[in-house]
Amino acid sequence: MSRNPRGRTSDTRAREADSGERDPRTRDRILHAAAEWAAETGLGKLSMDDIAARAGLARATLYLHFPGRQALIGAAVRLELDRFFAELSEATAGDASVEQRVVHGFAQAHRMLRRHRTLESVLRLNPQILLPYIFGEAPAIARGRHEIVGWARPQDLRADVTPEEFAEFAVRLHHTFILAPSSVFDLDSPGGAEDFARRFLLPLLRSGSDAPQPS
Repeated sequence: MSRNPRGRTSDTRAREADSGERDPRTRDRILHAAAEWAAETGLGKLSMDDIAARAGLARATLYLHFPGRQALIGAAVRLELDRFFAELSEATAGDASVEQRVVHGFAQAHRMLRRHRTLESVLRLNPQILLPYIFGEAPAIARGRHEIVGWARPQDLRADVTPEEFAEFAVRLHHTFILAPSSVFDLDSPGGAEDFARRFLLPLLRSGSDAPQPS
Protein backbone atom coordinates (compact mmCIF):
# COMPACT_ATOMS: atom_id res chain seq x y z
CA MET A 1 0.00 0.00 0.00
CA SER A 2 1.51 3.35 -1.05
CA ARG A 3 1.28 6.57 0.92
CA ASN A 4 1.57 10.08 -0.45
CA PRO A 5 3.22 13.00 1.41
CA ARG A 6 -0.12 14.19 2.76
CA GLY A 7 -0.71 10.86 4.43
CA ARG A 8 -3.37 9.52 2.09
CA THR A 9 -2.99 5.89 1.15
CA SER A 10 -3.78 4.66 -2.33
CA ASP A 11 -6.82 2.85 -0.89
CA THR A 12 -8.03 6.09 0.70
CA ARG A 13 -7.69 7.96 -2.58
CA ALA A 14 -9.54 5.19 -4.40
CA ARG A 15 -12.40 5.36 -1.89
CA GLU A 16 -12.55 9.16 -2.28
CA ALA A 17 -12.67 8.86 -6.05
CA ASP A 18 -15.39 6.22 -5.91
CA SER A 19 -17.42 8.30 -3.46
CA GLY A 20 -16.98 11.42 -5.59
CA GLU A 21 -18.25 9.57 -8.64
CA ARG A 22 -21.45 8.58 -6.84
CA ASP A 23 -22.11 11.86 -5.05
CA PRO A 24 -23.45 14.61 -7.37
CA ARG A 25 -22.70 17.20 -4.69
CA THR A 26 -19.01 16.67 -5.38
CA ARG A 27 -19.37 18.32 -8.79
CA ASP A 28 -20.84 21.45 -7.22
CA ARG A 29 -18.08 21.40 -4.61
CA ILE A 30 -15.46 21.39 -7.37
CA LEU A 31 -17.18 24.16 -9.31
CA HIS A 32 -17.55 26.29 -6.20
CA ALA A 33 -13.83 25.90 -5.54
CA ALA A 34 -13.06 26.94 -9.13
CA ALA A 35 -15.31 30.01 -8.92
CA GLU A 36 -13.75 31.10 -5.63
CA TRP A 37 -10.26 30.63 -7.06
CA ALA A 38 -11.17 32.72 -10.11
CA ALA A 39 -12.68 35.46 -7.94
CA GLU A 40 -9.46 35.73 -5.95
CA THR A 41 -6.75 35.25 -8.57
CA GLY A 42 -8.36 35.09 -12.01
CA LEU A 43 -8.06 32.03 -14.24
CA GLY A 44 -4.57 32.44 -15.66
CA LYS A 45 -2.87 30.22 -13.10
CA LEU A 46 -5.74 27.87 -12.38
CA SER A 47 -4.61 24.25 -12.34
CA MET A 48 -6.38 20.98 -11.69
CA ASP A 49 -4.06 20.31 -8.74
CA ASP A 50 -4.95 23.65 -7.16
CA ILE A 51 -8.68 23.04 -7.49
CA ALA A 52 -8.43 19.52 -6.11
CA ALA A 53 -6.54 20.84 -3.09
CA ARG A 54 -8.95 23.73 -2.57
CA ALA A 55 -11.97 21.42 -2.77
CA GLY A 56 -10.29 18.95 -0.42
CA LEU A 57 -10.53 16.12 -2.94
CA ALA A 58 -8.20 13.62 -4.50
CA ARG A 59 -7.03 14.44 -8.03
CA ALA A 60 -8.63 11.21 -9.19
CA THR A 61 -12.01 12.47 -7.98
CA LEU A 62 -11.58 15.74 -9.84
CA TYR A 63 -10.71 13.96 -13.09
CA LEU A 64 -13.75 11.71 -12.76
CA HIS A 65 -15.88 14.84 -13.18
CA PHE A 66 -13.73 16.96 -15.50
CA PRO A 67 -11.15 15.61 -17.96
CA GLY A 68 -9.16 18.84 -18.00
CA ARG A 69 -8.87 22.54 -17.29
CA GLN A 70 -11.03 23.75 -20.19
CA ALA A 71 -13.86 21.40 -19.32
CA LEU A 72 -13.74 22.66 -15.73
CA ILE A 73 -13.78 26.33 -16.79
CA GLY A 74 -16.66 25.72 -19.20
CA ALA A 75 -18.71 24.00 -16.51
CA ALA A 76 -17.95 26.77 -14.02
CA VAL A 77 -19.14 29.40 -16.52
CA ARG A 78 -22.39 27.49 -17.08
CA LEU A 79 -22.97 27.16 -13.34
CA GLU A 80 -22.41 30.88 -12.80
CA LEU A 81 -24.89 31.62 -15.61
CA ASP A 82 -27.44 29.31 -13.96
CA ARG A 83 -27.00 31.09 -10.64
CA PHE A 84 -27.16 34.53 -12.22
CA PHE A 85 -30.40 33.92 -14.11
CA ALA A 86 -32.02 32.13 -11.16
CA GLU A 87 -31.31 35.16 -8.97
CA LEU A 88 -32.52 37.56 -11.67
CA SER A 89 -35.74 35.58 -12.15
CA GLU A 90 -36.39 35.62 -8.42
CA ALA A 91 -35.73 39.37 -8.23
CA THR A 92 -38.22 40.18 -11.00
CA ALA A 93 -40.89 37.63 -10.07
CA GLY A 94 -42.99 40.21 -8.24
CA ASP A 95 -43.04 42.80 -11.03
CA ALA A 96 -46.69 43.34 -11.88
CA SER A 97 -46.41 44.97 -15.30
CA VAL A 98 -44.25 44.51 -18.36
CA GLU A 99 -42.90 48.05 -17.88
CA GLN A 100 -41.80 47.24 -14.33
CA ARG A 101 -40.28 43.96 -15.45
CA VAL A 102 -38.26 45.58 -18.23
CA VAL A 103 -36.96 48.49 -16.15
CA HIS A 104 -36.32 46.50 -12.97
CA GLY A 105 -34.95 43.50 -14.84
CA PHE A 106 -32.50 45.54 -16.88
CA ALA A 107 -31.27 47.51 -13.87
CA GLN A 108 -31.02 44.46 -11.62
CA ALA A 109 -29.09 42.48 -14.24
CA HIS A 110 -26.65 45.36 -14.75
CA ARG A 111 -25.93 45.70 -11.04
CA MET A 112 -25.58 41.97 -10.53
CA LEU A 113 -23.06 41.75 -13.36
CA ARG A 114 -21.10 44.75 -12.14
CA ARG A 115 -20.87 43.27 -8.63
CA HIS A 116 -20.04 39.73 -9.74
CA ARG A 117 -16.69 39.02 -8.05
CA THR A 118 -15.61 36.22 -10.36
CA LEU A 119 -16.54 38.04 -13.57
CA GLU A 120 -14.90 41.27 -12.42
CA SER A 121 -11.70 39.48 -11.46
CA VAL A 122 -11.36 37.50 -14.68
CA LEU A 123 -12.22 40.48 -16.91
CA ARG A 124 -9.54 42.49 -15.12
CA LEU A 125 -6.82 39.83 -15.01
CA ASN A 126 -7.41 37.30 -17.81
CA PRO A 127 -10.10 38.58 -20.21
CA GLN A 128 -8.74 36.48 -23.07
CA ILE A 129 -9.77 33.29 -21.26
CA LEU A 130 -13.42 34.33 -21.40
CA LEU A 131 -13.43 35.09 -25.13
CA PRO A 132 -15.06 31.78 -26.17
CA TYR A 133 -17.86 32.35 -23.66
CA ILE A 134 -18.71 36.02 -24.20
CA PHE A 135 -17.95 36.96 -27.82
CA GLY A 136 -19.91 36.23 -30.98
CA GLU A 137 -22.84 33.85 -30.61
CA ALA A 138 -21.44 32.80 -27.26
CA PRO A 139 -23.18 30.81 -24.49
CA ALA A 140 -23.68 33.92 -22.37
CA ILE A 141 -25.38 35.76 -25.26
CA ALA A 142 -27.62 32.84 -26.19
CA ARG A 143 -28.59 32.16 -22.58
CA GLY A 144 -29.32 35.82 -21.92
CA ARG A 145 -31.54 36.04 -24.99
CA HIS A 146 -33.40 32.89 -23.93
CA GLU A 147 -34.10 34.31 -20.47
CA ILE A 148 -35.00 37.87 -21.48
CA VAL A 149 -37.35 36.83 -24.29
CA GLY A 150 -39.97 36.12 -21.62
CA TRP A 151 -39.98 39.69 -20.32
CA ALA A 152 -42.36 40.91 -23.02
CA ARG A 153 -45.02 39.09 -25.04
CA PRO A 154 -45.66 39.86 -28.72
CA GLN A 155 -48.72 41.91 -27.78
CA ASP A 156 -46.61 43.99 -25.37
CA LEU A 157 -44.23 45.14 -28.10
CA ARG A 158 -44.52 47.49 -31.04
CA ALA A 159 -45.73 45.78 -34.19
CA ASP A 160 -42.29 46.05 -35.78
CA VAL A 161 -40.45 44.42 -32.84
CA THR A 162 -40.46 40.71 -32.02
CA PRO A 163 -39.74 39.27 -28.55
CA GLU A 164 -36.54 37.73 -29.95
CA GLU A 165 -35.36 41.09 -31.30
CA PHE A 166 -36.20 42.81 -28.02
CA ALA A 167 -34.27 40.18 -26.05
CA GLU A 168 -31.30 40.36 -28.42
CA PHE A 169 -31.18 44.16 -28.11
CA ALA A 170 -31.36 44.07 -24.30
CA VAL A 171 -28.72 41.38 -23.87
CA ARG A 172 -26.35 43.09 -26.32
CA LEU A 173 -26.72 46.31 -24.34
CA HIS A 174 -25.72 44.48 -21.16
CA HIS A 175 -22.84 42.84 -22.98
CA THR A 176 -21.50 46.17 -24.23
CA PHE A 177 -21.84 48.08 -20.97
CA ILE A 178 -20.15 45.35 -18.91
CA LEU A 179 -17.23 44.77 -21.27
CA ALA A 180 -16.77 48.45 -22.15
CA PRO A 181 -18.36 50.72 -19.52
CA SER A 182 -19.62 53.99 -20.96
CA SER A 183 -18.32 57.45 -20.08
CA VAL A 184 -21.55 58.96 -21.46
CA PHE A 185 -24.25 56.85 -19.79
CA ASP A 186 -23.71 56.55 -16.04
CA LEU A 187 -25.53 53.31 -15.38
CA ASP A 188 -23.77 52.88 -12.04
CA SER A 189 -25.23 56.03 -10.49
CA PRO A 190 -28.34 55.70 -8.29
CA GLY A 191 -31.24 55.12 -10.67
CA GLY A 192 -28.94 55.32 -13.69
CA ALA A 193 -29.74 51.86 -15.06
CA GLU A 194 -33.47 52.38 -14.53
CA ASP A 195 -33.36 55.71 -16.35
CA PHE A 196 -31.51 54.14 -19.27
CA ALA A 197 -34.10 51.34 -19.53
CA ARG A 198 -36.96 53.84 -19.51
CA ARG A 199 -35.37 55.92 -22.25
CA PHE A 200 -34.17 53.17 -24.57
CA LEU A 201 -36.14 49.97 -23.85
CA LEU A 202 -39.63 51.15 -22.93
CA PRO A 203 -40.08 52.90 -26.32
CA LEU A 204 -40.01 49.43 -27.87
CA LEU A 205 -43.22 48.58 -26.02
CA ARG A 206 -46.67 49.45 -27.32
CA SER A 207 -48.20 52.60 -25.90
CA GLY A 208 -51.71 52.30 -24.52
CA SER A 209 -53.25 53.70 -27.70
CA ASP A 210 -51.28 51.28 -29.84
CA ALA A 211 -52.26 48.19 -27.89
CA PRO A 212 -54.58 45.77 -29.72
CA GLN A 213 -58.19 46.28 -28.71
CA PRO A 214 -60.45 43.32 -27.86
CA SER A 215 -62.88 42.46 -30.63
